Amino acid sequence: MLQALGDLALREADLGEARRRYAAALAIYPDIGARLGEANVLQALGDLALREADLGEARRRYAAALAIYPDIGFRLGEANVQKALGDLALREADLGEAAAPPPPPPPPPPAPRRASRRAGGGRGAARG
Repeated sequence: MLQALGDLALREADLGEARRRYAAALAIYPDIGARLGEANVLQALGDLALREADLGEARRRYAAALAIYPDIGFRLGEANVQKALGDLALREADLGEAAAPPPPPPPPPPAPRRASRRAGGGRGAARG
């Protein structure tokens, strides 16, 4: 129920409330042995961190969820976290590119070469 309330708060863009609800659920799930619930909340916290552009926190939460899903045989959860990690990698690449200085401009093209005229060569030379 707490996770569902967090999901609702997230949909309503109340990120602080979502974080509080997820944290409350995360405090309970391990105590009652609900590993699926724990993994789901960890993934939700990763999604929340990604939404807030806290990419390091998102990666930590996703890694924690990914450590649980295979142990409990929940392949769909594992696949969803793998997809989320792909989204995270795209975000990291976008931010890395945005933060990087622009590449230097290409060098100017070489100046056109002027033809040299030698005596007796070239056009208009008398042939004899």
